[in-house]
Amino acid sequence: MRKILKYIGLIIFIFSFTCCESETEFKKIEFDRSIDVIENIGRNLNPDEKYEYWALLRANDGGHEHVDVINEFGNLNKRKLIDLTYSQDGFLKRGHHSTSTYYILAVKDNKVFKIEDTQNLLLFLDGIDTMEEALLITQMNEFGIDDCFIEGGAYRKTNNRYEFQLMRSNHGNTSIIDLGSYALIQHLVFVEKNGKLSSKSGGIYCKGKKECIDCE
Repeated sequence: MRKILKYIGLIIFIFSFTCCESETEFKKIEFDRSIDVIENIGRNLNPDEKYEYWALLRANDGGHEHVDVINEFGNLNKRKLIDLTYSQDGFLKRGHHSTSTYYILAVKDNKVFKIEDTQNLLLFLDGIDTMEEALLITQMNEFGIDDCFIEGGAYRKTNNRYEFQLMRSNHGNTSIIDLGSYALIQHLVFVEKNGKLSSKSGGIYCKGKKECIDCE
């Protein structure tokens, strides 16, 4: 009898562990689409160290060079300490004809720290604690978010990491696209708490301009 109860207890433990390991269903990534993805992400970055002030900035070189403060937190009077001079150095660059560069400026003890590469970003975050922080790592690795299909724009949280269904096109990052052969490829992307990213292809889930680009 004791042996039977022991096995029953073991089965219950394994079942409970498996159920708690992850949310069984992927959830669609929902963002304010009137602003860019990185600005959305910046709303829920959560550095563990307490800064008097910090800001996520976007430097643009299209038309004329300028810098925008797209998110800021803390004592806004400390903004006067940061340098808003145009800079090409950042942990993320985007664009073809014009480039947007993203970086963070943080103030502690009236000293300004610039976070402009992956290593310093991970030190700043001190562990991936939110979906947005994990998603930022995926954006730095050039995975896209599909606004239409959950197969390319979803996430779920497990005990130790975030898992995503993201996408890349079969044309890569080129600005010249053959619409006749255009397709979207699903990528299953895993971001660990320490920021380590791994991925595997889930295959093509959408083909053609009408289905993939004009889906809205």
